[in-house]
Amino acid sequence: MAYAIAYCVHTLEMNALRGWGVAFLGYVAVTTATPDALLSPTTTLTILGLTGTLASVIGNEAAIRIGRQRLITCAMIGSAACATLLGYIGTQSYMLAVGLMLIYGPIVWLDSSSLTAAQPAPLIPRDAVRRSQSIPCSVTSADSWGRLRSASCSISVAECRPQLGQPLSP
Repeated sequence: MAYAIAYCVHTLEMNALRGWGVAFLGYVAVTTATPDALLSPTTTLTILGLTGTLASVIGNEAAIRIGRQRLITCAMIGSAACATLLGYIGTQSYMLAVGLMLIYGPIVWLDSSSLTAAQPAPLIPRDAVRRSQSIPCSVTSADSWGRLRSASCSISVAECRPQLGQPLSP
């Protein structure tokens, strides 16, 4: 249940940041009379989204090394600290607000993959991968006339797993 609550808070914060970031930076630019900034609000949020994707991948790798729970806790504490700083001192200068936003964004995304992976983990039995004999798959596409075509298949797990000492077949 803790992961579900953390995931809810993470999703709310991530979407609020993306949704209100441009408006917040626009407000700071107008109230501080910033004439022409090097980074516009929209450019800043675009950079934030791209670095967020990278932060999510890095966060997953860090969670493998230091532990999922520790990473999520550190990311949420760091996120709360950045949000507090952004709210209290971010309105004093546009460049300060941009800098804080570019630090805050990746911290928000840092625990994204860890929380996503943690959600279904309690629902999957420990020996599910060992017990499964095949993986179902299906592909749907449209032909040049717009008609949907679909194909289904099943991939045998035994064929995907080479035996120890055996080279992979081409």
